Amino acid sequence: MRRNIGQGIDHFADGKASKGCDFYFGQRVGMAGKPLWFCDCYTADYRLTAGSIARNGTDAAFHSFKLTLEALKDRVITPKIEEVLRWRVKVAIVEGAAIDRRLAWKWYFAKWHRSAIFTLGGMRRFLMLIRR
Repeated sequence: MRRNIGQGIDHFADGKASKGCDFYFGQRVGMAGKPLWFCDCYTADYRLTAGSIARNGTDAAFHSFKLTLEALKDRVITPKIEEVLRWRVKVAIVEGAAIDRRLAWKWYFAKWHRSAIFTLGGMRRFLMLIRR
């Protein structure tokens, strides 16, 4: 993507993207319909620090799922999008148990998760929600 396009796209959403800001940035690029090119090589080096997300957990799945639902509010949901939502809701519920239980419960019974309620993972998520 061209640098000026990347710099012009909001990646933080006044804090509501939280640690999911990289996801939010990608979502905004996709929604803007800007061209992207895949580069199959490392373009930057970084190091993990004691305070990095990779070492201290993240809430990215929760926030990325929430931002996705907000972005899809008035849009047609294709079968591929439904498949992604069914896959992503599980982790979002687990993280949501610690962040926003009310929203996690809502997602637990939402159509994206209903088929997983009576699975072992669904029962585990239920226990996580009632324990916190």
